[in-house]
Amino acid sequence: MKKSKMFLSLIVTAFVLMTPVISLADTEDNTIIYSTSAEGALPANYSGTASGIISIKNPSTLVSATTTKSYVISAVAQSGTAVTLYSYNSGTDKYEKMVSESGEIMQSTVGASGLYAQSVNLNAGKNNIMVVASNTSGTEVIKMEITLNLGFVDKIKSFGVGISQIFG
Repeated sequence: MKKSKMFLSLIVTAFVLMTPVISLADTEDNTIIYSTSAEGALPANYSGTASGIISIKNPSTLVSATTTKSYVISAVAQSGTAVTLYSYNSGTDKYEKMVSESGEIMQSTVGASGLYAQSVNLNAGKNNIMVVASNTSGTEVIKMEITLNLGFVDKIKSFGVGISQIFG
């Protein structure tokens, strides 16, 4: 009985000591799970030649937070507008074209409805995404920061991995 109490005490102590570390464990490497190589990458200071080409509806602000890993970026634009999504790679200091799980570049043309929507998978922490919209008026660039906050269950899962490494 004393061994189990001692083990429980050790686990509780480890949890208390590791809690601050867990809250700092969110990555801030600013990459999206699905991104391409440096081919077609744009510099971090890339800017467009026009404005008013596209209106972002979701997220509602250019700096936002969510607890949902799969996130939908939506917008309204004129029919025929080409829209491409890029994610920031802090290792190269460039925005790289995002690709879907199937490997297709997240680039499309807005149809007659004028509506645009694209689902992206976010990494924990800050995700810097650039929307590039082009039509006959020019190119508009909108940069946004979406932070994925891990939920309590996800933090416990990451804590469990740490414990297994300590006692494993």
